[in-house]
Amino acid sequence: MSRAVTTDHIFFNESIEAFRPNYIVEEAELAHTYSYVLTPFEIKRTWGLPNCSIGPTQKVQNGLYDAYISQIDNPAHRNTHHAHLFGVAISSILTFIAGCPCKSTRNNHIAREGNPTQQDLKILSALHPITHSGPGRNAREFSDKTLAIYESELQELITLLHHVSYKNYITAIQAIRLVHLSHINLQEDFGLAYLLVVSAIEAISQKAIDRKAVIEETEQESIWREKAGSDPEFAALFKTYSNGRKFLKQRYVKFILTYAPVNTWEEIVLNKNIERDHYYADRDGPSSPFTSNSPHNYKHPNETYPSTLTEEGAIKLLGESYNHRSSFVHEGEQPPHYAPESGNLYFQSMVLEKGQDRRPTQILLPNYQLLASIAKHSILNWLRPLASGK
Repeated sequence: MSRAVTTDHIFFNESIEAFRPNYIVEEAELAHTYSYVLTPFEIKRTWGLPNCSIGPTQKVQNGLYDAYISQIDNPAHRNTHHAHLFGVAISSILTFIAGCPCKSTRNNHIAREGNPTQQDLKILSALHPITHSGPGRNAREFSDKTLAIYESELQELITLLHHVSYKNYITAIQAIRLVHLSHINLQEDFGLAYLLVVSAIEAISQKAIDRKAVIEETEQESIWREKAGSDPEFAALFKTYSNGRKFLKQRYVKFILTYAPVNTWEEIVLNKNIERDHYYADRDGPSSPFTSNSPHNYKHPNETYPSTLTEEGAIKLLGESYNHRSSFVHEGEQPPHYAPESGNLYFQSMVLEKGQDRRPTQILLPNYQLLASIAKHSILNWLRPLASGK
C-alpha cells in the first residue's frame, strides 16, 4: 500500500504496485485517473498502450528551455489519491525503451480530467526542462519511423510485464528503474550512470544465469574438494567458501553474450546517421537525398566495430566494464572514459597505465550508449520466453 501522504518523495515500490497491483479490486472501487510524463522529445500523436494511453506532447517554451508534456490516461484504479504513481512507472518504462530521460510528477496535485490548464502546464514545465540549443542541448528529434518503433516496443514491454509471473515482474521492473535512474543521472555524474546501467544488467543476470554455469574451479580447489570428502570440519568450511563465490562478473558477462550477443550490437545501438536519414526523409518526403541507402551509413575506417571483436576480446571488454562499475562502488573512482559520448558509436579506445610497473596499455571501453542498449535488449530477450511460458 502507498503512503497516505507522499511528501513529494518517490518510493518506487509504490509505483511497482500501482502499475501492476497484486490484488483483485472490486469494479465498484475503481475510478478513472490521469498522470503525466515529461520527455525530451515530441510525441506527435496519441500512443495507445495495452493498459493506458499517452497523449500527444504539449510543448512549453521558456527561453533556452522547453518542456515536453504528455498526459497519461491511466487504467481504472482504486487509488485515486496517488494517480501519479502510475506515471512514475510509465516514465521509467519509456526511458528504458527510448534511451533518454523521462520524468513524471512526485505528487498528485495535478491530475485533472481533460487538458491541463495553462497554470498546470507552467508548473509541470519546471519539473523537466530540456535545453534546446547550445553545447548542453539535450532535446531529441526522432523520426516518425523511430517513434513508431518506440511505441511498438512500449506496447510489447507493458504486455510482457503483465504476462510474466509477479516475481519476475518485480525483478524486471526494478532493473528497468535502474536503467531509468541511469539516464536521469547521466549529466549529473557519468560514473553513477555507468554504475546503474551495469547494475541493471547484473540484477537480471543473477536470475537468468545459474552460478553452476560459470563455475571456474582452480587446481587448488580440486584438492580442497577431495579433502572435504574425508574431513567433516573441513567440508563445512569448504561449503561456506564455495557458497560465498557467486561469480557475479562471470554471470554478468555470460548473460550479455547469451541475451544480447556481440553480433547484434551493431543493430541495437541507434545509429545517429541512420536516424538523421529517417528524420529528413519524414520531413522532406520520399525524394529526400537522405534515405536508408545514404552514404552517411558507411563504416568509418578509424572506428572499431563489434563485428571485428573476437570472443576473447568481447569477454575481456565486458569484464572490464564490470570492474569499472565496482571501482566506482567501492572507491568512488570514475570509469576511465574520456567523454560521455565519443565520436565513435560503440567504443572508446584509450591508453592506461596498468600493473605495478605502470606499463602503458591500450584498452577498449564500451560507450555508455552501447551498454544502455545492451541492457534494454538483453532484458527484453530474457522476458519474452518467460511471458510465453517457454
